[in-house]
Amino acid sequence: MILLHFAYGQSDSANVLHTNSLNRGFYKSYEEYVNNTPSVTRSFKTILLQTSKTDTTIIGADFELTDSLHRVGHVWGFCDGSSVYINYNEGIATRYWKLGCIGPYPFFNMKFKEMIGLGFGVVGLATRVASLSMPAEYKLMIVTDKGKCKEPSISRMRDVLAKQPDLLKYFREKTDKYDKFVDSRTTPHSYYEQAETETNKATIACLLKLNERLKNKE
Repeated sequence: MILLHFAYGQSDSANVLHTNSLNRGFYKSYEEYVNNTPSVTRSFKTILLQTSKTDTTIIGADFELTDSLHRVGHVWGFCDGSSVYINYNEGIATRYWKLGCIGPYPFFNMKFKEMIGLGFGVVGLATRVASLSMPAEYKLMIVTDKGKCKEPSISRMRDVLAKQPDLLKYFREKTDKYDKFVDSRTTPHSYYEQAETETNKATIACLLKLNERLKNKE
């Protein structure tokens, strides 16, 4: 997987589209995020997660409660007053990933390790250990207007951009050539890497513009 590094300005979204100030706290749902109304307001400190030891780009975070009250339970995400982190996990531990923009259609990069060849007993344990020793990969994810985290497939992004003809046209110009059947037996791996990279670039560009446009429309 290719991690796309980009400089993203925080798009301001009393609904996230109507304010320049994000309220600090924990969101129990996507709706609380969109309405900028975290229902759990607790004292906590943010523990930032950078991409790697050599790359200080912040890709996610965790939180540590600093009061003596009970745990917050499951949350959709949280805000430290300047950035929003969404709860999404494909591995073995809960992680909160930093949204790349603020609005109804945000995106984020997640870091994960693919667990391969899982089985039972000694064989299963061995393959789990082998998987954990493999290098981490990165994946671009989008958040739909239902608050669900999805991979930005070409068909899914066409649906997201259906009411934005100019953005849809731009996206199709960049990705239509990859939306076709290819024979995996003869297609080089570099083709898939290029298709993923170009689709991710077009996705990010369109979502940044879409969220900015929705804010200005309001």
